[in-house]
Amino acid sequence: MCDAKKMSLSGALSLRREQEKLKAKEAEAQEKFLASLADLDRLRAVQEEERVRLRREQEEMHRRHEEVLRCQEKELGTVAARLKRLRANQRLLEERGYKALLAESGSLAALDEHDRREAEELLAALAEDEGYAPDPENSEGPSASKRPRHETVGLAAPHVAESAESAGEPVAGAKSPCSPEPVNSARLSPYLEGLSPFSFGDDLVSVGGRDFDGGIL
Repeated sequence: MCDAKKMSLSGALSLRREQEKLKAKEAEAQEKFLASLADLDRLRAVQEEERVRLRREQEEMHRRHEEVLRCQEKELGTVAARLKRLRANQRLLEERGYKALLAESGSLAALDEHDRREAEELLAALAEDEGYAPDPENSEGPSASKRPRHETVGLAAPHVAESAESAGEPVAGAKSPCSPEPVNSARLSPYLEGLSPFSFGDDLVSVGGRDFDGGIL
Protein backbone atom coordinates (compact mmCIF):
# COMPACT_ATOMS: atom_id res chain seq x y z
CA MET A 1 0.00 0.00 0.00
CA CYS A 2 2.76 2.38 0.85
CA ASP A 3 4.40 1.67 -2.48
CA ALA A 4 1.15 2.32 -4.31
CA LYS A 5 0.66 5.64 -2.52
CA LYS A 6 4.20 6.68 -3.31
CA MET A 7 3.71 5.82 -6.96
CA SER A 8 0.43 7.71 -7.11
CA LEU A 9 1.97 10.74 -5.40
CA SER A 10 4.96 10.71 -7.71
CA GLY A 11 2.66 10.38 -10.70
CA ALA A 12 0.55 13.28 -9.52
CA LEU A 13 3.63 15.40 -9.00
CA SER A 14 4.99 14.56 -12.42
CA LEU A 15 1.62 15.28 -13.96
CA ARG A 16 1.47 18.61 -12.18
CA ARG A 17 4.96 19.45 -13.39
CA GLU A 18 3.95 18.59 -16.92
CA GLN A 19 0.87 20.76 -16.60
CA GLU A 20 2.99 23.61 -15.29
CA LYS A 21 5.38 23.18 -18.20
CA LEU A 22 2.45 23.19 -20.62
CA LYS A 23 1.08 26.31 -18.98
CA ALA A 24 4.46 27.99 -19.21
CA LYS A 25 4.76 27.05 -22.87
CA GLU A 26 1.22 28.23 -23.46
CA ALA A 27 1.98 31.54 -21.77
CA GLU A 28 5.15 31.89 -23.81
CA ALA A 29 3.26 31.12 -26.99
CA GLN A 30 0.61 33.64 -25.96
CA GLU A 31 3.28 36.26 -25.43
CA LYS A 32 4.82 35.49 -28.81
CA PHE A 33 1.43 35.66 -30.41
CA LEU A 34 0.73 39.02 -28.82
CA ALA A 35 4.15 40.24 -29.87
CA SER A 36 3.44 39.07 -33.40
CA LEU A 37 0.12 40.91 -33.32
CA ALA A 38 1.90 44.04 -32.15
CA ASP A 39 4.46 43.70 -34.91
CA LEU A 40 1.68 43.20 -37.41
CA ASP A 41 -0.05 46.31 -36.15
CA ARG A 42 3.17 48.25 -36.47
CA LEU A 43 3.68 46.96 -39.99
CA ARG A 44 0.16 47.94 -40.88
CA ALA A 45 0.74 51.41 -39.47
CA VAL A 46 3.98 51.74 -41.41
CA GLN A 47 2.27 50.48 -44.55
CA GLU A 48 -0.53 53.00 -44.09
CA GLU A 49 1.96 55.81 -43.58
CA GLU A 50 3.84 54.74 -46.69
CA ARG A 51 0.60 54.62 -48.65
CA VAL A 52 -0.30 58.11 -47.48
CA ARG A 53 3.17 59.38 -48.35
CA LEU A 54 3.02 57.84 -51.82
CA ARG A 55 -0.43 59.35 -52.38
CA ARG A 56 0.85 62.77 -51.38
CA GLU A 57 3.86 62.43 -53.66
CA GLN A 58 1.61 61.38 -56.53
CA GLU A 59 -0.65 64.35 -55.92
CA GLU A 60 2.37 66.67 -55.78
CA MET A 61 3.78 65.21 -59.00
CA HIS A 62 0.39 65.56 -60.65
CA ARG A 63 0.14 69.18 -59.50
CA ARG A 64 3.64 69.95 -60.79
CA HIS A 65 2.86 68.26 -64.08
CA GLU A 66 -0.27 70.37 -64.48
CA GLU A 67 1.73 73.49 -63.61
CA VAL A 68 4.36 72.62 -66.21
CA LEU A 69 1.62 72.06 -68.78
CA ARG A 70 0.08 75.43 -67.94
CA CYS A 71 3.47 77.14 -68.23
CA GLN A 72 4.12 75.47 -71.56
CA GLU A 73 0.67 76.45 -72.80
CA LYS A 74 1.26 80.03 -71.68
CA GLU A 75 4.67 80.16 -73.36
CA LEU A 76 3.23 78.68 -76.53
CA GLY A 77 0.49 81.29 -76.45
CA THR A 78 3.06 84.05 -76.01
CA VAL A 79 5.19 82.72 -78.86
CA ALA A 80 2.11 82.39 -81.06
CA ALA A 81 1.09 85.97 -80.26
CA ARG A 82 4.59 87.26 -81.05
CA LEU A 83 4.66 85.31 -84.29
CA LYS A 84 1.26 86.71 -85.20
CA ARG A 85 2.47 90.26 -84.54
CA LEU A 86 5.63 89.67 -86.58
CA ARG A 87 3.60 88.33 -89.50
CA ALA A 88 1.22 91.28 -89.25
CA ASN A 89 4.16 93.70 -89.25
CA GLN A 90 5.67 91.89 -92.21
CA ARG A 91 2.41 92.15 -94.15
CA LEU A 92 2.17 95.82 -93.19
CA LEU A 93 5.70 96.43 -94.44
CA GLU A 94 4.94 94.64 -97.68
CA GLU A 95 1.63 96.43 -98.24
CA ARG A 96 2.30 99.98 -97.10
CA GLY A 97 6.08 100.33 -97.12
CA TYR A 98 8.52 101.63 -94.59
CA LYS A 99 7.96 105.29 -95.49
CA ALA A 100 4.26 105.15 -94.60
CA LEU A 101 5.16 103.55 -91.27
CA LEU A 102 7.71 106.27 -90.55
CA ALA A 103 5.20 108.97 -91.43
CA GLU A 104 2.49 107.44 -89.23
CA SER A 105 4.86 107.00 -86.30
CA GLY A 106 5.87 110.66 -86.45
CA SER A 107 9.45 109.98 -87.60
CA LEU A 108 9.27 112.54 -90.39
CA ALA A 109 12.77 113.75 -89.54
CA ALA A 110 14.13 110.25 -90.13
CA LEU A 111 12.18 110.10 -93.40
CA ASP A 112 13.60 113.44 -94.55
CA GLU A 113 17.09 112.32 -93.53
CA HIS A 114 16.67 109.14 -95.56
CA ASP A 115 15.51 111.11 -98.61
CA ARG A 116 18.40 113.56 -98.17
CA ARG A 117 20.94 110.73 -98.08
CA GLU A 118 19.42 109.16 -101.18
CA ALA A 119 19.53 112.54 -102.96
CA GLU A 120 23.20 112.98 -102.05
CA GLU A 121 23.99 109.48 -103.31
CA LEU A 122 22.07 110.23 -106.52
CA LEU A 123 23.92 113.52 -107.07
CA ALA A 124 27.25 111.83 -106.35
CA ALA A 125 26.49 109.14 -108.92
CA LEU A 126 25.40 111.80 -111.42
CA ALA A 127 28.58 113.79 -110.83
CA GLU A 128 30.70 110.66 -111.22
CA ASP A 129 28.90 109.80 -114.46
CA GLU A 130 29.31 113.36 -115.79
CA GLY A 131 32.97 113.44 -114.79
CA TYR A 132 32.91 116.32 -112.27
CA ALA A 133 32.00 116.89 -108.64
CA PRO A 134 29.24 119.40 -107.67
CA ASP A 135 30.32 122.73 -106.29
CA PRO A 136 29.10 122.90 -102.62
CA GLU A 137 29.11 126.73 -102.71
CA ASN A 138 27.02 126.97 -105.86
CA SER A 139 23.82 124.92 -105.84
CA GLU A 140 23.10 125.75 -109.51
CA GLY A 141 25.91 123.58 -110.75
CA PRO A 142 29.68 123.12 -110.80
CA SER A 143 32.04 126.06 -110.94
CA ALA A 144 33.70 127.08 -114.15
CA SER A 145 37.04 125.71 -112.99
CA LYS A 146 35.49 122.30 -112.28
CA ARG A 147 33.34 122.00 -115.39
CA PRO A 148 34.34 119.56 -118.14
CA ARG A 149 36.41 120.92 -120.94
CA HIS A 150 33.61 120.83 -123.53
CA GLU A 151 31.26 122.79 -121.22
CA THR A 152 33.98 125.35 -120.43
CA VAL A 153 34.57 125.89 -124.10
CA GLY A 154 30.89 126.22 -124.83
CA LEU A 155 30.24 128.72 -122.02
CA ALA A 156 33.50 130.66 -121.64
CA ALA A 157 34.27 131.26 -125.34
CA PRO A 158 31.11 132.60 -126.99
CA HIS A 159 33.10 134.62 -129.57
CA VAL A 160 34.61 131.41 -130.93
CA ALA A 161 31.17 129.90 -131.36
CA GLU A 162 29.83 133.12 -132.92
CA SER A 163 32.72 133.36 -135.34
CA ALA A 164 32.26 129.75 -136.29
CA GLU A 165 28.52 130.21 -136.79
CA SER A 166 29.09 133.36 -138.86
CA ALA A 167 31.51 131.41 -140.98
CA GLY A 168 29.12 128.47 -141.23
CA GLU A 169 31.58 126.05 -139.65
CA PRO A 170 30.80 123.83 -136.60
CA VAL A 171 33.01 124.32 -133.57
CA ALA A 172 34.45 121.08 -132.15
CA GLY A 173 33.55 120.54 -128.51
CA ALA A 174 31.10 123.49 -128.31
CA LYS A 175 27.76 122.55 -126.75
CA SER A 176 24.67 124.45 -125.86
CA PRO A 177 23.80 124.66 -122.15
CA CYS A 178 20.34 123.27 -122.99
CA SER A 179 21.74 120.10 -124.50
CA PRO A 180 23.81 118.35 -121.83
CA GLU A 181 25.55 115.06 -122.32
CA PRO A 182 23.19 112.03 -121.89
CA VAL A 183 23.31 110.35 -118.49
CA ASN A 184 23.79 106.63 -118.05
CA SER A 185 20.32 105.67 -116.74
CA ALA A 186 21.26 102.04 -116.11
CA ARG A 187 23.92 103.17 -113.67
CA LEU A 188 21.54 105.44 -111.74
CA SER A 189 18.45 103.20 -111.77
CA PRO A 190 19.24 101.53 -108.37
CA TYR A 191 19.30 104.98 -106.76
CA LEU A 192 15.93 105.99 -108.24
CA GLU A 193 13.93 103.01 -106.99
CA GLY A 194 11.63 103.85 -104.09
CA LEU A 195 12.46 107.60 -104.01
CA SER A 196 9.63 109.99 -103.25
CA PRO A 197 9.34 113.16 -105.41
CA PHE A 198 11.71 115.92 -104.31
CA SER A 199 13.69 118.83 -105.78
CA PHE A 200 17.25 119.88 -105.08
CA GLY A 201 18.63 123.30 -105.97
CA ASP A 202 17.32 125.28 -108.95
CA ASP A 203 15.87 122.55 -111.18
CA LEU A 204 19.11 120.62 -111.08
CA VAL A 205 17.44 117.38 -109.94
CA SER A 206 13.75 116.51 -109.88
CA VAL A 207 13.07 112.87 -109.05
CA GLY A 208 9.28 113.13 -109.16
CA GLY A 209 9.40 112.20 -112.84
CA ARG A 210 13.01 111.08 -112.68
CA ASP A 211 14.15 114.16 -114.63
CA PHE A 212 17.72 115.45 -114.73
CA ASP A 213 18.13 118.91 -116.33
CA GLY A 214 15.01 118.31 -118.39
CA GLY A 215 16.01 114.86 -119.66
CA ILE A 216 14.16 111.61 -118.79
CA LEU A 217 16.50 108.82 -117.72
